[in-house]
Amino acid sequence: MTLMSKTIYEGAVINEITASDAWHVTVIQDENTFVELEYSAFLEEYLRVTNSDSELKIGFSRSLNIPSNTVMNATVHTPSLQKVHLSEAVSAVLDGHFPETSLTMELEDAATCKGGDFSGRADVKLSSASTLVDCYFHGPLCNIELDDASVFKGWFTEDSLFVKLNGASRLTTYGGVVGGANVEVSEASSLNMLQTYISRMMFIVVQDASEASVAVTRPAILEGFVMNASALHYQGNPILDVACDATSTLSPL
Repeated sequence: MTLMSKTIYEGAVINEITASDAWHVTVIQDENTFVELEYSAFLEEYLRVTNSDSELKIGFSRSLNIPSNTVMNATVHTPSLQKVHLSEAVSAVLDGHFPETSLTMELEDAATCKGGDFSGRADVKLSSASTLVDCYFHGPLCNIELDDASVFKGWFTEDSLFVKLNGASRLTTYGGVVGGANVEVSEASSLNMLQTYISRMMFIVVQDASEASVAVTRPAILEGFVMNASALHYQGNPILDVACDATSTLSPL
């Protein structure tokens, strides 16, 4: 299969990336800005790659039936990253530390993303069986919402963390420290934050056949509700104020 390649947008401003149509996207934190494209030649007439108002868009002009051996690679070099929107089975890798004041990240339609180190406020939303793994969020605040069997695996070191899981989604942390956390685990979802230390307080609701495991140690407070055939497991010796209904389980580890 004949391949084509090109380098575009050298010296441009790019701090937002929107990608669709199953492209493979790599974003590299770099003081120099440019975009490298490599793709199967038959895609040339359908290529839709634009950069407007600092937003890079990568996709095709119409829906295509693409053979499995088709090459669709985009490598984006940029010093900053403030918004990422991935859809339609895009796979992405984020390489480097992006020290922005805020980040908005949205993954949908079975998109996958790996890596990235973000030190500002972060708002993250995953839906439609999307996956975000091996990423590190550390800053003043992170909001993360998972729906429709989506998956998150990574690290948090945040002053404030807000988590909402629905639709059989799963969140696992590998480490970090969080000051205060507000967590809702619903609709047969699961949360494992045993590797993340809560330093002040966690308020948690576990409901609708869901399960959560957390680590909270005195003098930190663990408050919340466990209901509708759900389970909350906790590690440590927190100041405990959790209501648990007769169908559910609250248990120390």
